[in-house]
Amino acid sequence: EAVRRLPAGTFDLVLLDPPYGADSLHAALQEGAGLVASDGLLVIEHARRDVAPATADALTKIREIVSGDSALSIFRPHGESAV
Repeated sequence: EAVRRLPAGTFDLVLLDPPYGADSLHAALQEGAGLVASDGLLVIEHARRDVAPATADALTKIREIVSGDSALSIFRPHGESAV
């Protein structure tokens, strides 16, 4: 819902914190993929038990940070070099 309120265009950094659950994770990644600039990053928080895919739409996961029951997965558009 919040995505619809954003101005048109892409962003260098997209931070997503969808409700926990694999379905929400995958839906948020699909929606967020269109918001990331070609040289940008997408960071999504999710439950540790919900494994973020290695790729999602035009994004490639470059890192995952786990803390307790939570995780942050960091994605970059395909073809961009890793951080």
